[in-house]
Amino acid sequence: MTKKYFSIFCLASTTLFCSFISTQNPILELVKIEGGSFLMGSKDDNRIAENDEQKRHEVKVSPFEINRLEVTVWEWKEYCKKTKTALPKAPTWGWNDNYPITNITWFDAVKYCNWLSKQDGLKPAYTLAGPNVACDFTANGYRLPTEAEWEF
Repeated sequence: MTKKYFSIFCLASTTLFCSFISTQNPILELVKIEGGSFLMGSKDDNRIAENDEQKRHEVKVSPFEINRLEVTVWEWKEYCKKTKTALPKAPTWGWNDNYPITNITWFDAVKYCNWLSKQDGLKPAYTLAGPNVACDFTANGYRLPTEAEWEF
């Protein structure tokens, strides 16, 4: 049985992935990832690997769902309007409503996940207490994927 939650993810470049199809009702295009096992981490002879990338080990990933597309600038603008949140600094190429949102922080993405969860009547996955964030993996709300899910 696939756990019914949605993962959105944030790249190192701080591009958030999620999607709305309708301007009235957000519709997510979830893709089911069956899960499985893989080797995570660097090989022992990799001299440029960071300490947190060592030792290579087998990881099992449970089935999950993730959205197919990025959150667009337009979608982020809608979120900002509804939550009275400031837009991030515009990239040098400017804002294009169809482009993925950029220049957001991990905390911005977490807040977006919680907001989107509430919009859909789901239990938010994150609890925020100042700079501290806890994830309830049993919640049915949207969350960012774990490192293992991302790498899978």
